[in-house]
Amino acid sequence: MKPVAQASASAWVSANAGSGKTYVLVTRLVALMLSGVAPEKLLCLTYTRSAAAEMQERLFALLSDWTLMPDAKLAVEIEARLEMTPDAQTLRLARTLFARALETPGGLRIQTIHGFCESVLKRFPIEAGLSPQFRLLEEQQARAMQADLVRAQINTADPERRASIARLTRHLAEDAMAQLAGNILNHRDKFPANEAIGARLEKIAQTMDLPDWAFDIEVLLRAHAEAYLPSVVPLISALSQASAKSDRAQGERLENWAEHARAGAHASAWPHLEAVFMTKEGAPRARLVTAAFTGAHPPIAEALVEQGDAVAVLRNRLNAAQALALTGDIYRFAADLIAAYETAKSRLGVLDYDDLIVATNRLLSSRSATQWVLFKIDRGLEHILVDEAQDTSPAQWQVIAALADEFFAGDAVHAAPRTVFAVGDEKQSIYSFQGADPAGFEKMRSFFAEKSEAGGGTMNFVPLIESRRSAPEILAAVDLVFADPARAEGLMAAGTPVHHIAHRLKDAGYVELWEPEAVETPDTDLQIWEVPDAAPDETARRKLARRIAAKISSLIHAPDSQLTPGDILILVRRRDAFVEDMIRALKQETPPIEVAGADRMNVMAQIAVKDLLAGAEFALNSDDDMALACFLRSPLGGLGEDDLFALAHGRQGSLWRALVEACDAESAAPVLRAACQRLDWLRREADYLPPYDYFARFLSEQGGHAALSARLGAEINDPVGELLNLALVYESQQAPSLQGFLHWLAQGEQSLKRDMDVQTHAVRVMTVHGAKGLEAPVVFLPDTCANPIGHRPQSAGLYFAADGDVLWRANASERDEYGKALQDRLDADNLKEARRLLYVAMTRARDRLYVGGYLNKRGTPPSAETWYAYLHASLGTDENKRQDADGRTIWSLGDEARAGPQRDAPREPPAQPPDVPAWARQSPARAPSAVKAVSPSQLRPLASVPSKAQEEKPASGLDARVFGTHVHALLEKLPDLPRHAREAAAQTYMARFHTGVSAADSDAICAAALGVLDHPDMAPVFAAPARAEIALVGQLSLHDGQKLALSGRIDRYIEADDAIMLIDFKTGTPDASGEFAPAIMMQMAVYRDLVARAKPDKKITCGIVWTQIARLDRLPAAALDAALEDIRAGAFALA
Repeated sequence: MKPVAQASASAWVSANAGSGKTYVLVTRLVALMLSGVAPEKLLCLTYTRSAAAEMQERLFALLSDWTLMPDAKLAVEIEARLEMTPDAQTLRLARTLFARALETPGGLRIQTIHGFCESVLKRFPIEAGLSPQFRLLEEQQARAMQADLVRAQINTADPERRASIARLTRHLAEDAMAQLAGNILNHRDKFPANEAIGARLEKIAQTMDLPDWAFDIEVLLRAHAEAYLPSVVPLISALSQASAKSDRAQGERLENWAEHARAGAHASAWPHLEAVFMTKEGAPRARLVTAAFTGAHPPIAEALVEQGDAVAVLRNRLNAAQALALTGDIYRFAADLIAAYETAKSRLGVLDYDDLIVATNRLLSSRSATQWVLFKIDRGLEHILVDEAQDTSPAQWQVIAALADEFFAGDAVHAAPRTVFAVGDEKQSIYSFQGADPAGFEKMRSFFAEKSEAGGGTMNFVPLIESRRSAPEILAAVDLVFADPARAEGLMAAGTPVHHIAHRLKDAGYVELWEPEAVETPDTDLQIWEVPDAAPDETARRKLARRIAAKISSLIHAPDSQLTPGDILILVRRRDAFVEDMIRALKQETPPIEVAGADRMNVMAQIAVKDLLAGAEFALNSDDDMALACFLRSPLGGLGEDDLFALAHGRQGSLWRALVEACDAESAAPVLRAACQRLDWLRREADYLPPYDYFARFLSEQGGHAALSARLGAEINDPVGELLNLALVYESQQAPSLQGFLHWLAQGEQSLKRDMDVQTHAVRVMTVHGAKGLEAPVVFLPDTCANPIGHRPQSAGLYFAADGDVLWRANASERDEYGKALQDRLDADNLKEARRLLYVAMTRARDRLYVGGYLNKRGTPPSAETWYAYLHASLGTDENKRQDADGRTIWSLGDEARAGPQRDAPREPPAQPPDVPAWARQSPARAPSAVKAVSPSQLRPLASVPSKAQEEKPASGLDARVFGTHVHALLEKLPDLPRHAREAAAQTYMARFHTGVSAADSDAICAAALGVLDHPDMAPVFAAPARAEIALVGQLSLHDGQKLALSGRIDRYIEADDAIMLIDFKTGTPDASGEFAPAIMMQMAVYRDLVARAKPDKKITCGIVWTQIARLDRLPAAALDAALEDIRAGAFALA
């Protein structure tokens, strides 16, 4: 540790897995502070926030122990850790470090690179050209913004842009446009602006050996046709007379090509000529004609071969031209998208995470502010430490290099040495998809070494090859796998052999390799009417999951076993179907094995969340039969398959109408009535409750959580809880509405990441990427037979060339030679990263490593570049071959009986929680709230007798709520249109947005809306300055001191110079007695009070428009005053 503790010298540490990188960083921090460096002069950059928290925790734990440690013991500790003999002054200083670290202004700077950049930009926003109040863009908000921008680009009015996007979308999968946009924005520094697109395409055209970027493909095809047509006639004649059917088919293809070419349709002629010489996959045909034809017509056969070579060259140029054209389309789409994205962020005053790095680099490199900013930063910074340096991207290194540039300038102002310290491991660079450059670790070591030497300093290179984590057998297996230089390619930039030294020499480890699982395909002769089983009960994947579960059960329950489920880690490469199979197999063991679930969950894919959202979708649109059917079949609806079929089959109208009619029958089943009651609640509250309250109250008050958990178990808690968290996030960013929330959720995958870093008593199932930095006594690697090439996610439709260009990534059959070279490079990079991923996976194990695999449905053996092939080639020798207890072949290193983990005392099982008393299971009485959120439309008198107006239904027979909603919408939109255009617009609106409404009902709705608009008495209601759907918010104090937080919308708001009139639309008809329903009076009284307090100098009047009869009634002021007094006295209830 002496080079690490040398405070006057920079150091670059290359540390094997498990060698103690965090220990080394803490040691460096302590050494610097003991050398007299103030804690606030240190900057330690980590890759993740959890790593920063762990490092700070370890540092504080060490320093706090030193505070009260006896001198003799403290001296031993310091000497062991720093390889120095401390004097009395050093011991005194060591005891003060804990207090100094705690009292550092702003705290110790142990943070992520993004956190550091954010702090710099917050400190210098003006110099960086940012708003001082800028904030970070939330991931979900960014997805929603990007989706809106993509829609705007697709629907652009520019005909050239529309044509360009149309060409692009024809070559992309349905859902790939959003992925393409995401990749463009993630690499926006690589795309040219609109004015630079031509120059960039010209450069790419030269690389592809094309004449220019805008040349016409038709010209190329025409030139080829003119040269080839004269010689094709004898070929067609000879082939058409051939005896072999395949030869005659070739003649027909040539004839079709010639016919189109003579007509000048060269683009449509090309596929016929291509079919003569190429297979459907795009490869040259192995044989153009039969041997008999070749023998009979040697010159013609030879001419075909020569033409085949010419067609191959032509096809390559056509593929290149198409790729270049699509690259241009991508560049134009990208330029507009990036500009719109930057504008949208600027308007909101937000930055995304990439902006933090870009803006900081711009700040540190702009001549106008650099010297001032660097001067301010430089005075407070003397040492930079970088953790996980192998995962640092080039842009992040640029920030670090700019900060450290003054360190090596030989500035006399700073007499004390200033250093850069980095620790990492090239072999564990597995985040290239996030911008990490695996070769950057070695490049930056050379860069800082040269800088240090030029400035008269020292750069120590410290290799740490002793692993303190894994047992010797684990490390031996790792070294064996990567002993072959071909398998180790990509692990170390300099090609250094992979070698580990075990620290735990006295401990026994164990490695076991299983044969891959396979399932024989049943040889069943299905009858023509039989449907093959698309999802067979037995698969190789499920067999492996059950074998692993059985192995874990035997390990845990073996006599004298010290293993617990929390000691076991199952690592996969992708979160695919195997994860669900594995979790299910663990739970089906006897007794069930506790499992923590997957490390990341797609919330929207969870069945409990789908059920809740189905209910919400139905509440917004009662004509959505599919959403209603999903709800009814869920635990929330409670209907069985037969019940739903009986309800839906043969119905007249919507499923909701059928359900209501079934519930009206005296013989209706209780389950139908219960489902209808829940659905009524969902529909009633959809317009009034914010999303969080809507779902929270449904889960609690309406028994939704109890119904879901009764059938699905406790697994619903995490996804349902995350749905509620998402609702809170949405409400913090947007005006709360259920429709908006559902749209917001649909913008992208909502993931729940479980914290697997904390100690758990359950088996963990994780991806290798998620397990980076973790360890476990026992590790299983089941996902080893997949080919690493083709399985790793790649950028949708994009190649990123080494020279910085971005190109269209075509299908394999449509690639030109340059595209093939780019694909080969991409495959090679993916293969290298797959090797590094295998290294990370194997080195997570402390004591035992079990490796399995499963074959695909065809039983294809693992290819040579799979993990399984690597492990079998190194471990699958006759010397290691064994039989397990069930007689299956295995290969192993070490003695399983002696393998750890070994503990001084058996680990006690987690303490059982005490019995919960009965009172704790009872719902507490709801305490009165000082402020209660209320919608004015919820207000009702305490003893409410429905009036005729409230009970009245539309003459069409349509549900009053649906009728009123549609009429309201039309009355909001139609007044702004010319009178002659209103009827057509109303019919178009109903046809487009409300397809579930019958034609008769639609006509009735349109007639009601138009009748109101055309009535002479309604002219003031819809003429200027009347405004529609005005939000009214405020508080109303009751006589008992309680406050009501009121929030609602008034249908029409008419403000004149000295008066304001508030109008609300009602669907029914007024009571014949002329009296108004008390609920209406309470609602309008509250609206009048809110406006009167906001506009005290104006007279406020209220009115009701009855939409069925086009009548306006003005409400008496005295009755409104009385209704308001009833509310203040508390004489009201809530609907």
